[in-house]
Amino acid sequence: RVGVTYRFRVWFILPILLVFVTWSGWRASSLRAVIMLVSLWVAPFWYRRTKVSQAFALACCFILAISPGQIADLGFQYSFLLVAGLLLLAPELSRSITSFGQPDPWAPVAPQGSRIRRWIWLPFSRSLAVSLVCVLISAPLTAAIFNLFAPISFVGNLFAVPMVFMILLTGFPVMLLSLFPFLDPDVLWRIPLFFSDS
Repeated sequence: RVGVTYRFRVWFILPILLVFVTWSGWRASSLRAVIMLVSLWVAPFWYRRTKVSQAFALACCFILAISPGQIADLGFQYSFLLVAGLLLLAPELSRSITSFGQPDPWAPVAPQGSRIRRWIWLPFSRSLAVSLVCVLISAPLTAAIFNLFAPISFVGNLFAVPMVFMILLTGFPVMLLSLFPFLDPDVLWRIPLFFSDS
């Protein structure tokens, strides 16, 4: 919207992603996310279509080629299992849930509450789909490893997923800003701490 080209945006964001994955300790989940993002963003430079499934497979093969022992790591198993489930099941489930709140397509005028559907129901239905898929996919692994599964986690995820998103959205810029010595870190960290305490 401000006239920044796609090429400039990509080359500006890539070093920030490298800093992010370094600060996270090169964990499988963050490394998977960065490999997927890089492959999706860089593909147009070679006139290739971006496919999330191929980026997911590339991340899996890359991580296992570097460290085959990751296959036994619980974080690796959860990360790839949940993302695979989200890629396969979440879009269709989200469409099914969203269809309950769709207005009549044959209505001659836009019904009242269309903004509520767009700004409240659509995000809520997508969060509901993500939460439901994550709970269903992770339940067998959680039960096998911890001998425990709490159905209340589904309800908790409805609030946890948006909160984690807000923590990441506000926390990483704060991490970058805290590098400047003239900015007070106690003031900067109040926003992400608000979401983490919630």
